[in-house]
Amino acid sequence: MAIRLLSYLLVAVPQLCEADWRAVHGFLGEAEVIDGPEPFPRWVLGRLAALVGADFASFTELDRQQHRVLAYSDSGDDGEGSDELFWRIVDHHPLCRHQLETGEFAAVKLSDFGPPRARRNLEIWDE
Repeated sequence: MAIRLLSYLLVAVPQLCEADWRAVHGFLGEAEVIDGPEPFPRWVLGRLAALVGADFASFTELDRQQHRVLAYSDSGDDGEGSDELFWRIVDHHPLCRHQLETGEFAAVKLSDFGPPRARRNLEIWDE
């Protein structure tokens, strides 16, 4: 993978190779035809997870004031979780806590919030 320095970013940005570009283009072509009530069907999230090398992908839209899940879809097949448990621990999740504190909803990785060892002490780790 080639590295190119983009002066306006002042950081080294990986440049996608042709095979990666083709994979992204193929995924976007498949995702473009989504039609139906689900914003991100399971198969799309599964393809996205595979594309970026993730074990799992999910989409969640929440009404945090009313404690309601407005939309949820994931790439797994492990069934439904407990809404009561979710609302009890959601604010302990590093990403959710960050969103509440900053109002920022940019794409991030869980690793942006510290090493895995620090998360193992949180209740959400077991759940």
